[in-house]
Amino acid sequence: MSDEELDQMAAEMMAALAGCDPDILKAAATTFISDLSLVLFPSELADWLNGEATPNTLKAIVEMATLLYPDTFGSCPGFSTVDGAASIGKTLGKGVPDKYKSKAKS
Repeated sequence: MSDEELDQMAAEMMAALAGCDPDILKAAATTFISDLSLVLFPSELADWLNGEATPNTLKAIVEMATLLYPDTFGSCPGFSTVDGAASIGKTLGKGVPDKYKSKAKS
């Protein structure tokens, strides 16, 4: 699968989970995912996908979505609250092999 296909799939999953139209998120998916990896340490990203994110990590995700993506991810119910961000991370993490999530923590 190409990076573009992975980004599209991630955007569609996030949209379905977050209560937003995937077509709206598709255009911003690549930069949103890149920005998440810049804002969060690898261990924080792994914790988010494992359903173990700290309140500060969840708050950072919500703030990034709200401030940088107000018309896309920031307008989705799943990224506008800490509880929504926690739920999405945990659900997305179910589709990520454990070897990648644990590797990010080391």
